[in-house]
Amino acid sequence: MAGNRATRSLMRQPAGTAQAPAKAPTIGVTSAKGDVVTVQMSDGTRWKVTRKHSTTPIVKKKGMPGVSVGADSDKVWMKVSWCRGTRGEVRIGGNPQGAAKDVLTELGKSIMNGGGAAEARDAIAGAEIEPFIDWDIQRPGDWKISGEVTIKVDKDGVKSAGGKLKVEKGPFEGSLGGEADRDGGWNITLQGKWTPGKKPKTEECPLDELYFPYEYECELERDIAPTKKPVKKTRDDKFPEHKFVYFKYASDEINPKLTTKADLDALESLMAAGYKVTNVQAFTSPEGLRDPSAKWKEGNKALSKRRAEAAMHVAAEHCLDGGCITGNVSDPKDVELLALDFENLDNTTSEGEGKALEDHVIQMWDTDPDVAEQKTPAAEKRVAAARGRKAKAEVIYEYLRRARIDLVRTEHHEWTEDEIVPGRTEVTKGNCPAEVLEAAQSLWRINSVVR
Repeated sequence: MAGNRATRSLMRQPAGTAQAPAKAPTIGVTSAKGDVVTVQMSDGTRWKVTRKHSTTPIVKKKGMPGVSVGADSDKVWMKVSWCRGTRGEVRIGGNPQGAAKDVLTELGKSIMNGGGAAEARDAIAGAEIEPFIDWDIQRPGDWKISGEVTIKVDKDGVKSAGGKLKVEKGPFEGSLGGEADRDGGWNITLQGKWTPGKKPKTEECPLDELYFPYEYECELERDIAPTKKPVKKTRDDKFPEHKFVYFKYASDEINPKLTTKADLDALESLMAAGYKVTNVQAFTSPEGLRDPSAKWKEGNKALSKRRAEAAMHVAAEHCLDGGCITGNVSDPKDVELLALDFENLDNTTSEGEGKALEDHVIQMWDTDPDVAEQKTPAAEKRVAAARGRKAKAEVIYEYLRRARIDLVRTEHHEWTEDEIVPGRTEVTKGNCPAEVLEAAQSLWRINSVVR
């Protein structure tokens, strides 16, 4: 009883729902473009069915079931059937398709109009078909002619032709052999024997048909939707800065009046914040000459190099943790700032000096971009306070004896960003499902009737 109660309890419980099997996709929309039919499936995939003509014929003997090759008669290579006192079987293979179809048309006309074996032979022999023609034609009580003709063609027409024919009429039985080329015409040899009272063998006229059916190729197309792909990205943001170091006259010694402790502390703070020295260029005031001379033995070019090396050394001394110097000393376009040069009549150049140079420097102080950063309120006050031309020029010269230290801080950023992977169509070649092929063939039949 307890077992029965348990059984009844279990039977009252709802049965688990079995998962229904996935339904096979069904055919949705079909469309045709020439010999290609697209069959859209319910799951979003597509079948592309392409029909091509076979080069292998199918002979349908009397009583055999028919072979479906489509209702578009223009696309059927060959279909031969006649039965008006003549039995015939023709096999034509190879290319071009049009030549095979033409010869059958002419052969059919000849037979239907009561033509004999000679007309049939001429129709076949005149065909421009490369591989082969096998044929057997017979009219009751008349010639029976059978054999093989091979004709080769090139771009200029018939190249060569040859074959062997068997001929029977009444008591005569023999064979014809021959060959031909483009220029020489046919050479025919006849051999045979005479048998009195003999008649050609005749047969009933069966209905034979010759088909060159379609072959089908199928491709399954599946649309792959666009997707997102995480990609690692990097970027370096650069923050440039620069500082000036000033020097004493004709020396690479720091001028403490213009390069204060506060200035050096500012340089030190930049490097402590991650700035790296990338380049140093040094300059001179325009007194003296660029190249060594009796009046100025070192020359301003050499002085410029000494000052640049000294400025690099100052930067290295104020680098607290090391690794602050990543660049080198480079030569400026002109080591002299606010220089006054004259072009002589002999095309040489002379460097200005004395009063002319002082007037030039005072004038350029107000306009030249090379001293724009030096024209601070304090510097302007000093120049204005100087009495006389020479004194003003001497104040300005102090701001030209300098080195520029270029620094850069780099911030490195890394992040992940989604990139769109474009959609694509995936194509797989395979066998057509039966229902897909049937749908394609049905559409071709409909289109042939509409036309």
